[in-house]
Amino acid sequence: MAAGLLLWLFVGGVTLRPYVPPQLDPEPELTPTEVKVVEIAPTTSDPDAVVLARPSYAAPLAGHVLRGMRVPVRGEVLLPNKGNGCGTRLYYALEPVGYICSSEARPTAKPATSEPVLQIVENTPLPYRYAMVLVPEGSFSPMWGSLTELREHAEPERQLSRGDTIALAAEPRVELFEGEKYYVSVDDKVLPVKSTMIVQQYSQWQGEQLTAATHLPFGWVNPAKAPIYDAPDGKKIDQVVQRTRLEVLEEQLLGKARWLRVGEDRWIKERHLNEVRKIERPEGTGHHAQWFDVDLGEQVVVAYQNEQPVYATLTASGHEPNNTPRGNYPIWGKVTSITMKSQEYDDIPYYVNRVPWVMFFQAHNALHGAYWHDRFGNTKSHGCVNLAPKDARYIFDWLQPNLPFGWTSIRYWDLTEAPVAHVHNTRLRRDMAQDRNIGPPNKNDEADRVSKAIARR
Repeated sequence: MAAGLLLWLFVGGVTLRPYVPPQLDPEPELTPTEVKVVEIAPTTSDPDAVVLARPSYAAPLAGHVLRGMRVPVRGEVLLPNKGNGCGTRLYYALEPVGYICSSEARPTAKPATSEPVLQIVENTPLPYRYAMVLVPEGSFSPMWGSLTELREHAEPERQLSRGDTIALAAEPRVELFEGEKYYVSVDDKVLPVKSTMIVQQYSQWQGEQLTAATHLPFGWVNPAKAPIYDAPDGKKIDQVVQRTRLEVLEEQLLGKARWLRVGEDRWIKERHLNEVRKIERPEGTGHHAQWFDVDLGEQVVVAYQNEQPVYATLTASGHEPNNTPRGNYPIWGKVTSITMKSQEYDDIPYYVNRVPWVMFFQAHNALHGAYWHDRFGNTKSHGCVNLAPKDARYIFDWLQPNLPFGWTSIRYWDLTEAPVAHVHNTRLRRDMAQDRNIGPPNKNDEADRVSKAIARR
């Protein structure tokens, strides 16, 4: 990995492993084929088909394609034996990358899919409608794995708490059973309608695109109303409402308090502003043109193209006991939507279905859209970097590579080539540390967190 990105260290009780990129065989020579498009075969088990970085099941994951989608083919590879995990021995090389066993795909004369997997529900910024559980605190609502399980009076798959959610189609599917109405989610989960409400209020917040001409620093007002003074520690002359954008023209330190001038004889306390600043590219952020500055102290995310900040917005990161880890973390995967739920080491169970526009940077932690709150600019999450839906969609589409049509995820199998999230906290004396290992969830790391949680409890 690029110099300074990750070394053997022992920090805060965590042993950091060096990252070693996978050793891939060279791309095989492709045989031309008359097959130009394949349709991903449906199954009853997994809605997504696996795409591999090389034509072998020992190869790293390149991503997933939604079953039923049609994807273009750039050639094929016929292997000499069946020891690679593909019974037919024939792999299709997909556009723009990756390989899929022909048992998972069938040739079609129809054109390739030409739309993204996620489609926005009318009059919302989101790809699904969401039902939120509203049982009293300490109570639960049962969720079954399927309508069949409900009708057979099987044990519920999970008990959902207040605030948990399930994703529904644009026109929610409702089934009647024994006189009671049930929602059927897009994942075929089943939940009583009476214990929920359809989420109607979504955050309409959106950050802004930045250019070389944008004045930096600037910030957004954090409290509901923030006082404006005529001088540092002077007389209050005005007040501004939350998320008002103010340019920072000057700063002064008065004792331990930092003051910011935001106009002629107009000053605001630093703690009342979520500041956006331009920084030099930190050591350890690799060499990909795209990278992120995630400032946990300011609760802002700034996306960079090389040295130029191109987008800035508010975030809601983790809070005690699930602080977002500091460090330089390569983005290891992009997923259109995924269910996020509590792990064994979480003290409070949660279940949020079909979280949209997810960019994983460290184990289960990700930059992603959050449809269940509007607390951006303040800590709120279980460790992830929450973004308002419009921001998450914009950044997801900006971050390369783009998801090909029909794909639900793409993986960066060599993290030395991936964009990096630089996660730090400018309001701490020690702004930066490598708190965790990089990459996808690791069973040893997960076991260690479970052990610590047991000790804590």
